[in-house]
Amino acid sequence: MGRFDGILIASDFDRTLTDPAGIVPDANREALRRFMDEGGRFSVASGRSVPMFRCKRTLFESNAPTILFNGAACYDFEAERVVFGTPLPRMDELIAEALRRYPLKNCELQGIDRHCTFLIEQERIDMFCSLGVELYDKPYAEVDDPMYMLFLGDEFIRPDDPKRDFQSSTPEVDAMFDVCNAWISSQGPFSAVRSTRRNTEVMMRGVSKGSAARRLAETLGCKTLVCVGDAMNDLAMLEEADYSFTPADGDEQIRTILGEKLRVTKPCGVGALAGVIAALQEIL
Repeated sequence: MGRFDGILIASDFDRTLTDPAGIVPDANREALRRFMDEGGRFSVASGRSVPMFRCKRTLFESNAPTILFNGAACYDFEAERVVFGTPLPRMDELIAEALRRYPLKNCELQGIDRHCTFLIEQERIDMFCSLGVELYDKPYAEVDDPMYMLFLGDEFIRPDDPKRDFQSSTPEVDAMFDVCNAWISSQGPFSAVRSTRRNTEVMMRGVSKGSAARRLAETLGCKTLVCVGDAMNDLAMLEEADYSFTPADGDEQIRTILGEKLRVTKPCGVGALAGVIAALQEIL
């Protein structure tokens, strides 16, 4: 038996597994390799869709399926199959009303193979092209594939834009999404999570990175769930975990909410996951 048998680490991807530039630090690679060699299971939990994450999956080693769409689906890239998932119902009327009510700049439904767009800026299309993400070339009414997340966005800013901060917002945009999220939640069994201040992501109520991480741990036979995240869309996962960690440069709001339950590890740029695994050696 290995030192980390029965332990699942579920980690956010951006600015948690990676540094601010989107690179996985060598310290994380080495620590995760030791962790998995000693029986541990490692998964990433991301808000990205399957098509958006496919090119990222090659940047790190993992020995467990990947949690995507903020927990709406768990996907096995080796077998190319959905391990478990909670798709959305048809949303034609809700989307049409949302576009009428709110000054959105981007609106799309995200599925396993492609995204179905209703409103999209050219910069976001260019980003999808660079990632190899396919868009349906037919209207939503003709698409039968399951959709797992609805993305509603303000002006799109690439995360690697050197001149503008994609995490920035304005009081007007914040207020719009607050009202929009409340309205969506009143329309049915939906929940909305803001993964950045410029967008909101809609899944079925009860779906979260936390519920998916716990279900994956049970599926794999892991008794201990360790979660690592830096942003508010990681909150449910950090609350659900047996041991919760955040990078030293993560969102301070998470620390305020979780208090002593949350352990602070190294900044993401120098190896937050390496810090987590070193801490586990002391804790367990």
